[in-house]
Amino acid sequence: MVDLIKELVSEAIFLEWDVSKTDERKAMVAQTIAAFGRLDYAFNNSGIEDASASTQDCSEENWGKIIGLNLKAIWLCIKY
Repeated sequence: MVDLIKELVSEAIFLEWDVSKTDERKAMVAQTIAAFGRLDYAFNNSGIEDASASTQDCSEENWGKIIGLNLKAIWLCIKY
């Protein structure tokens, strides 16, 4: 995908990180700024679900895990 973007736009990088880890989010933003000089736009699309994702089958503990990670991942990216 990076090669295709480079072909169409001219610049692209690929970064892999764990969305639940604050230090990795900080590093991702820092690497982006180092590569391009700034960050003008962010598309935050990350999250998890579980096999019992239907409301009636999902435990409160599992729901807390899903919501906690899904909201935290986006918040961390925007924060840093």
